[in-house]
Amino acid sequence: MNSLLQSLYMIPEFRDEIFKRNFEEYNYHSEDWKKPQTGIELQKLFVKLSVSSGRTVAAYELFDTLGPKSSVLGIPRDVFLERTFLFAQLQNPKPWPELDDLFTGKVKNRTRFETCNHMVEREEPFDIIHLPLRPTEEGPAMDTLEDCLLSLASPTLMKGEEALNCTECGTRRSARFQSIYSKLPHLLSLQLMRHRLDPGTGIAKKMHDRVTFPLTKLNLDTVFQNLDGYEKPLPKYELLSVVSHTGSLQFGHVIVYAR
Repeated sequence: MNSLLQSLYMIPEFRDEIFKRNFEEYNYHSEDWKKPQTGIELQKLFVKLSVSSGRTVAAYELFDTLGPKSSVLGIPRDVFLERTFLFAQLQNPKPWPELDDLFTGKVKNRTRFETCNHMVEREEPFDIIHLPLRPTEEGPAMDTLEDCLLSLASPTLMKGEEALNCTECGTRRSARFQSIYSKLPHLLSLQLMRHRLDPGTGIAKKMHDRVTFPLTKLNLDTVFQNLDGYEKPLPKYELLSVVSHTGSLQFGHVIVYAR
């Protein structure tokens, strides 16, 4: 949770939204309005970080509002699961559209059947893109972040045992599945999926493959230039922070690098 809070604090747009939000107004009519609220304690923490000249700032009051589900109480969790939990607390009891506008986009999952050309599309929101390191279980890892993005967004042929049921034909057909990111958010969150299940032992392991990424501009026009379904120009992203985990799946330490 500490690394997540540091990363979020360094995002000017998020920090401004936290300072502008009147959390007391939205929580006053709640049955628990007398209890410390997550939003108010996060505001206080951000103020301390803004004015403090010390090397560290305590966040115990904020952690108390998050309850026993927080990783600070000894339950290690993925940093993006922590963010989902934190954002849910910030939007309780009233939704916060401005927060969603910053982090949430839309992905269109498209399935096109090879034989009859029947197409099915379903659009849904996303706030993080999970990037596989390896296209296949036993294949080599990809070298760059752009390669990971292209692999994820490229059509995948589903055939044989992976064939899908076609509602038009009433039978299983080979099909091409593709995820098209139809609306990209202002703040794009990417996660490299560094765990895999060992087929021999059935035990999850962490992959330590090296993946390079741009420090300045991530140009999605170049990444998706040969794919259908994308209207150009696409947003260009500037790197704000990197959250890195060192160690194994069971133990380790999380470090954040932020501008």
